[in-house]
Amino acid sequence: MPERYLRRGISIQGGAKPHQAPIYVDVDTNTVKVVPAGSGTTEVELVDTSSGFTVAGVIAFTAANTHTGAETHSGAETFATGIVTHAAAETHSGAETHSGAETHSGAETHSGVETHSGAETHSGAETHTGAETFSTGIVTHAAAETHSGVESFTGGPTFIRAGIGVTSTDGLAVTNTTAATSGNQQQSPRVRFDGFGWKTDPTAASQAVSFIEQLLPVQGASAPTAQLLWQYSVNGGAYANRLILESVAANYSAFGTALSCIDDFIVSSAISGGGTARFAVSSSGVNQYNAATIPFIQRQATAGTNLSAKYIKRITGIADLTATTIGTITITDADESGCLFLTLVSTNGSTDAYESTRCAKGAIVFARTAADVTTVLTATTLENAGIATVSGGATHTLAYSVAAVSGAAGATQTAAVQVTIDDSGNLGSNEILVIAEMVTHVGGATFAFA
Repeated sequence: MPERYLRRGISIQGGAKPHQAPIYVDVDTNTVKVVPAGSGTTEVELVDTSSGFTVAGVIAFTAANTHTGAETHSGAETFATGIVTHAAAETHSGAETHSGAETHSGAETHSGVETHSGAETHSGAETHTGAETFSTGIVTHAAAETHSGVESFTGGPTFIRAGIGVTSTDGLAVTNTTAATSGNQQQSPRVRFDGFGWKTDPTAASQAVSFIEQLLPVQGASAPTAQLLWQYSVNGGAYANRLILESVAANYSAFGTALSCIDDFIVSSAISGGGTARFAVSSSGVNQYNAATIPFIQRQATAGTNLSAKYIKRITGIADLTATTIGTITITDADESGCLFLTLVSTNGSTDAYESTRCAKGAIVFARTAADVTTVLTATTLENAGIATVSGGATHTLAYSVAAVSGAAGATQTAAVQVTIDDSGNLGSNEILVIAEMVTHVGGATFAFA
């Protein structure tokens, strides 16, 4: 008949025999121990897997395993072919190798090196501080994880985070948690893309090609700014900037964010709400802007010479029959030669609003040599003039002029460009749309709206 009780004592008396395995309850630990048959006197502790336990030795799993209690692993582990299911919190501090399918639903902390080759599903929060290698298995994570070691995926990992709805939620966070100090910014970890390309020149060969993406904080007075960098490397060479997305464009603060790349290519736009936009290619390229006081198209062969810049603005609230400054021409103390071409589209206002539209083209020609007393400016007669008026509506007239030059000899000089609108109803508050194009042979003459 079976035994109802086990001997309780300090240690086993005698050793195992080929067909006998002594078993007893350890008086100090209250755990069950056995000496396997044929092993001499080597004791093995029997573990209750339904409750928490600590394992400090090497563990090898070759069959299916289910763990429902809390676990602490400090030795090396090998999961070969069995299915492992974990339902409670785990702490791993030794090296691990996983080759079978696993399901984890409890929180885990890993501090050792891990190698995973089987499919895994994780639904609890995890913290990893050691290096991990995922070779061919699919890994699905449904809860937040923190990884501070290097990880390598050679299979196709899938990151799942359900129930997000319309709220912006992290799916993958690449984070540096170290705080910055003065003069010492903490850039983000980088994301690297690696491939190989073929070089055809002798000696032909395959060469490594890489692109990286990373965040670079920039120290600032009231607040730091940031740059998102795209850099490339060929054949193991140093990484070089190719594209930069800036939180603030330092030289064009009115535009919010900017995108720039090598050769001074720049693009910027407001994130939402319409806003402004810019496209530019350095001082010797092409610029396009959309704002109140700056060009929307600009082409320049060499800085300060052979300039073509176009500006556009709608100006409202122009008093009736009153010469009103719409902008200013600025002439430097240098050899200057050029012309400001104007396209004017006016309409009457107040209760006569938009009853008539008039358009015309004009030009202001200017010349100056260095140290001349006065820049000479001449306004041409309006051309291509036309008007459209609704039936029974009030009409209006349009005129323009250039005011007297201000500024001393040997200094920068300015001249105001003015328009006069006369509403036949004399009700005022007229408006005009102005497209101005500055073209220069030499010099740095500019135009700015009032």
